[in-house]
Amino acid sequence: MVVDATYYEKKNGGRTNWQYLKCSTYSHLGSYGCVKHAPIIYQDFRNLIIENLKEKGKKTMFDLKTNLNQKRRQKIELLKSQIEKSKLKKRKLIELFLEDELFLLKQMNRYISTTSKKPLICLIGQRGTYIQYFRR
Repeated sequence: MVVDATYYEKKNGGRTNWQYLKCSTYSHLGSYGCVKHAPIIYQDFRNLIIENLKEKGKKTMFDLKTNLNQKRRQKIELLKSQIEKSKLKKRKLIELFLEDELFLLKQMNRYISTTSKKPLICLIGQRGTYIQYFRR
């Protein structure tokens, strides 16, 4: 399609300009390439395209807002699940630590009760292990 321009002279000396769309194949090849179409007024065609673009733009903006909200909700859910997993791991680690401490205390009490050596000092190490120094 090509834009052609023409004008119409009024009786009072004024001039009316108008543009229309014309099939470019017909312009170049004549009736062998395409049938002669009725001209489409350019301004009407332009207004139609602009209105369609505005409608699609409104829908697109709405869809973008919906997509952003949906992605935000998904991210929130992911973070909540990660927090719950972290809390569960923390609880399990604390339980393992306490079980290890209890096991070491039982071992130390059993050793103290079976031996004649009495501990001089009993210290707790960095990882909760007991360091014992005995009198000889």
